[in-house]
Amino acid sequence: MMRALLVALTVLAFLCGGRQAATAQPYAEAPQRYGDAGTNHVGVSLGLGGGRGFIWAAGAEYGRFLVNGVAPTLEVSMSGGSEVLTVARTMAALRLLPWRGGSVWPLLVPRAGRLFIGDHPDVWGAGDTVGVIIGLSANVALQLSYEYLRLFPSANCDSLSSGCDLQRWGLGIVLGF
Repeated sequence: MMRALLVALTVLAFLCGGRQAATAQPYAEAPQRYGDAGTNHVGVSLGLGGGRGFIWAAGAEYGRFLVNGVAPTLEVSMSGGSEVLTVARTMAALRLLPWRGGSVWPLLVPRAGRLFIGDHPDVWGAGDTVGVIIGLSANVALQLSYEYLRLFPSANCDSLSSGCDLQRWGLGIVLGF
């Protein structure tokens, strides 16, 4: 008799629990934002310019946020022109978003890698990008940044017009998914 009562209560609990689960509304998950763990960072750059003849540039980068705000990233780019050296660049970087509250986030990207320069000895480079990410939506943001890259060995960059220090400002759209 006790066993039958126990089985009946178990079946009743299962049926009530099953009915409750079927009518309960699931919790809506917040959409993932740029920089959340498990999301990707993708960047593509194309450029044309002048000043010292015709100048062109193209590049791509990919990173995956392993934890919130931290993405190891691979960057490749190439640039050149009619009166400038052709440079191919391969860099390993660590994309850091130390704080992601609100819609404006600080950005820090230390990087190091190799620069292959046409008709010139190749060099190594190490530096950093600092800037801000301005969230436009859950997966699209605007990036404003300043990049500094130091080239070495210094003996290989004496003949470069900028010397061993490369600096540039950046403005771009950031996509995350």
